Amino acid sequence: MKEVNLASIISAYDTFDKEELFNNYLSFFGVSLKEQEKKDLKSFFDRIRTSLKVLEGYYLGFTIPQISKEFDILRIGKESVINVELKNEFTTEEKIKKQLKQNKYYLSFLGKDTFHFTYVAKENKLYKLEKEDLVLTSFQELSKLLSVQEVEEIENLERLFDPSNYLVSPFNSTDRFVKKEYFLTKQQEDIKNKIINPEDSKDEQLFFTIKGGAGTGKTLLVYDIARELTEKGEKVLVIHCGNLNKGQQELNEKKILNIVSIRDIDVPNEALDEKGFNFDEYSIVMLDEAQRVKLKQIEHITKSIFEAKKKCIFSLDPKQCLEKSEVSNNIEKYIKNRVSVIENQLTDTIRTSEEILTFVKSILHNKKDFKKILYRNISLKYFTSLNLVTSYLEILRDKKVWKIINYTSSRYEKEFEYDIPEESTSHKIIGQEFDNVVVVIDDSFYYDDKNKLSVKKEKESYYDKFGMLYQNITRARKKLNVVIVNNQEVLSRCLEVLNSKG
Repeated sequence: MKEVNLASIISAYDTFDKEELFNNYLSFFGVSLKEQEKKDLKSFFDRIRTSLKVLEGYYLGFTIPQISKEFDILRIGKESVINVELKNEFTTEEKIKKQLKQNKYYLSFLGKDTFHFTYVAKENKLYKLEKEDLVLTSFQELSKLLSVQEVEEIENLERLFDPSNYLVSPFNSTDRFVKKEYFLTKQQEDIKNKIINPEDSKDEQLFFTIKGGAGTGKTLLVYDIARELTEKGEKVLVIHCGNLNKGQQELNEKKILNIVSIRDIDVPNEALDEKGFNFDEYSIVMLDEAQRVKLKQIEHITKSIFEAKKKCIFSLDPKQCLEKSEVSNNIEKYIKNRVSVIENQLTDTIRTSEEILTFVKSILHNKKDFKKILYRNISLKYFTSLNLVTSYLEILRDKKVWKIINYTSSRYEKEFEYDIPEESTSHKIIGQEFDNVVVVIDDSFYYDDKNKLSVKKEKESYYDKFGMLYQNITRARKKLNVVIVNNQEVLSRCLEVLNSKG
């Protein structure tokens, strides 16, 4: 996106006979405006055109990559950021204030003073966010701010905004989650509203699924819903289908949420006269990483909740399976076949950078047609000696900036010689995320006749090795270090992708 001069834009709008020519002019700057937005922009321009300097250096309709957060007008200076939202008519004070507070949050990561306004065209009024309040202000005040602002020259606006800053993990950024220092994307908000305030709620025992791939924000959405319902007085139980991590333990200790491990959900045993886990005291049950639940457990959970007329939410990603039984159980299909369920799909990737996501997709399939981009945050190392691999991983561990994720070995025998003691395993980091991740791809991986990355002698592994690799590699938010062991085929593919330089 290029910066624009408002006088130039409005001059073109006023004089071009053909709408197509004006739209092409906007496209040159990476801008697209609806007809009403053009009129509102002209109305705003007429109120602030005090000097040419004030009209220079604007970005119109900029959207933060991956999270679809849009700003109508941005002007970025060396020490300040000025943001103006255009509205044709006044909606409600609460809605306008909420939007400006969100804008303030997203722009705060630029590390500059920020000023936030809303212009209402029909009223010809200008409002500003002052601390936590929405107050009426003058165009003279805005013009003064614009006149003293020294516009910063920006080579690439998108690079100023790191999408990973905006997805707060309840597990790895627990303090920010507790303090509510985050906002949901529009897609997350829409799903949340459908679940909390469903339009079709004739039956009390409603079941919902939230499905999404790695980095789409499922966990944050689930935990945000759980907390809001808890604060409204609902008795909410969150079941994590794995071992509880430190963040979850902290949320329990601070009584923000009530979280238990799936291991705590006992199933009925008629032989021992055991009835299984009792859900009677809960009004809402939420399963995170539901693709990992065992069949006997999901049968007990769905049956108990259905009979007790509860609400149940399943959050899952069918690709994130670590055990072979989890793949064959196909929990998503099981749920659909057993209960009437309202499905919700998260599609926007937020946590994982576009660069890492593109790389992962490109090496999972050895196809000629792959997306070619410039890679800056992918490292690649090749070794033939396991001793060298272990030594290299120990060096990275000691730097304390990389998260090394081991494959989980069988409890009966050590399957991987390059395990680094005291580092996390695939099963211990379920649902978590880290800035800089190291993964190992050894010579057991290969590309099959369908060009898909697969595992040799897969039946000999206790856990699903491909599933573990997929989970490990998709935990990275910013940087990824791929260590390849004695595998020229995978190395060749990685080099093909990384050297493409789109």
